[in-house]
Amino acid sequence: MSEAEYAAMVELAAKHLTLVDCPAQETVQLQITTQAAFHFAMKELDRDNNERRAELDSMVKSIIDTKVIDIRKYYETAEVLRERVLYYLFLYNKFVDPLSSTTDGAVKEIKAELEVALESVFPRKGFLYWMDLPPGEKEVQLQELAEVVTGVRVFNKYEGKGGHYFQLPHEVYEQDALDLGQQIHDTLEKINEKIHAYSLCITKYHQDMGVYHTFIKRLRDEIAFNFQAGLYLEPIHKYLWIKQEAVSDMLEAGHQHLDRLLEIIGSYEVVPSDMVFPELRALGAIHIAIAQEFRYLQARIKAATPLLEMANSPFYRESPHTEKRLDAKQKNFLFLPCDPPKEDIYRYEVTRDECKAAFIKPDKVDEVLSKQPQIEYNGFCPVCFVRNNGILWKGDPYMGLVQTADKKLYCFGDEDSQTRFLKAPCKYIVDVAKLVLQMPQHVHLLNLQGTPAFLYLSIPKVCFLSPTESYVLT
Repeated sequence: MSEAEYAAMVELAAKHLTLVDCPAQETVQLQITTQAAFHFAMKELDRDNNERRAELDSMVKSIIDTKVIDIRKYYETAEVLRERVLYYLFLYNKFVDPLSSTTDGAVKEIKAELEVALESVFPRKGFLYWMDLPPGEKEVQLQELAEVVTGVRVFNKYEGKGGHYFQLPHEVYEQDALDLGQQIHDTLEKINEKIHAYSLCITKYHQDMGVYHTFIKRLRDEIAFNFQAGLYLEPIHKYLWIKQEAVSDMLEAGHQHLDRLLEIIGSYEVVPSDMVFPELRALGAIHIAIAQEFRYLQARIKAATPLLEMANSPFYRESPHTEKRLDAKQKNFLFLPCDPPKEDIYRYEVTRDECKAAFIKPDKVDEVLSKQPQIEYNGFCPVCFVRNNGILWKGDPYMGLVQTADKKLYCFGDEDSQTRFLKAPCKYIVDVAKLVLQMPQHVHLLNLQGTPAFLYLSIPKVCFLSPTESYVLT
């Protein structure tokens, strides 16, 4: 494909995506929007993780490089090392606490809390000896220390001994996961309701109208759109359910470690560090993992938001999606998804029109109908038919009939359509004929089977029925 052909294809695709009131085109837009949203949400998550990793790696390097150059400043260097480790723990716990406050007071309290937690597991004097460890050993112990200190914060939070600004990651995870799950569940139910109603309507009318009727095609396009939305939502729903189970299992394991810690602390006057450290580290590691799941959940929420919005409120005008509202015969029209589009009333104005038209007021309608009971096009509105590309809308004769110079009567779906027809009746009569030639299934619906121009398009069996048996849809 040449560059010019590719550019033309892109331009055509862009043009299609700007079409309004078109479920078939919006299905493509749904696909592109959803895939792009997931791509950028995951990309943003990767970027945040890389930035966090780079920040921590930089701090780890700074800690490892902290060495005693002047023996006289041994204690000062140990204090500098401790401050750097504290800052490393602060950066690490910003990740563990997804919604940590950034106000000066909150940051000050969090740092003080971390300092107390660090002192309880790694006293200040320990840094005098820790400086001399090999770099690899330091790096491993830093990770372990971060997990232990996190475990201390979690334990204190459960015991009510601090953590005023510390929100446990599973608390925010559970609420957001429940909210997203409920949104997806409600949307899938609505989608299934629409698909069921549209399918029943197609089954009910496709034999009378034909599978290529605009109404049937429209409902098929809307079914396709809803199927596509459902196919995108189902994997998210499944992913959410699996992850909620995993987080629930992790939380249960965390509670077991908490119980063991309480048992150990209650059994000894002087608590052995070799007994509590493994439990604290495991408790911290669990909540670090839950915090990571929370960030993955946030990325999924960000990615699913445009999908949920389009699934619940498509840009096209939806058909009524209950069986009662879609019953065309009860509604006295074949298809009307919404009010007709509001467009410039002079759009169909013509300079020369041989077919003059007169307006018959509602109080004269009964008198006219008693003399001439047959309304053209079986009472369907020619303007709505033309403007909606073959969608039939039953007219209302008591809104006022229009009689042309050849004494033919027409009725309309609304006053706007009637006004348009009065401005250019010939224009609409010609346009209806053009559209019927493209869509022969309308010949009998519009009662045109006896017209010479459409006789060859009609079904012979229907043409020779008696007038009382003629096909008239009401």
